[in-house]
Amino acid sequence: MSRILVVDDDDDLVRIFSYRLQQDGYDVSSASTGAQALEALLREPPDLVFLDLGLPRGNGFQVLEKVRATPRLSGVPVIVLSGNAEPAYRDRAVKAGADRFFPKPSDLTDLLVAARELLARATPHPG
Repeated sequence: MSRILVVDDDDDLVRIFSYRLQQDGYDVSSASTGAQALEALLREPPDLVFLDLGLPRGNGFQVLEKVRATPRLSGVPVIVLSGNAEPAYRDRAVKAGADRFFPKPSDLTDLLVAARELLARATPHPG
């Protein structure tokens, strides 16, 4: 069973999204701040991360940069979610290492399809 970390400070979104991912057979955990996300990532690396960029206590860009700079996390696929869909913001996220970028709100089905695609081609991470 693939493990997915959902990082967002919107409790309702996390609850709904986590429920849907669990219905699809994923083991889901969540974090609501950048600091919590980094702690969760280092404690038990997931197979995929959904990452909001607008987070309290460590923004999503900082989390993404840390993931890409940490050897044991660098291969974990990251799908970025953001309320800012400006092309420059999207480009910044991709350059920082996002595998996919979706504006908020996005269709949940599109997010699940992206997750399945990235998990299917992901290289398993060491422990």
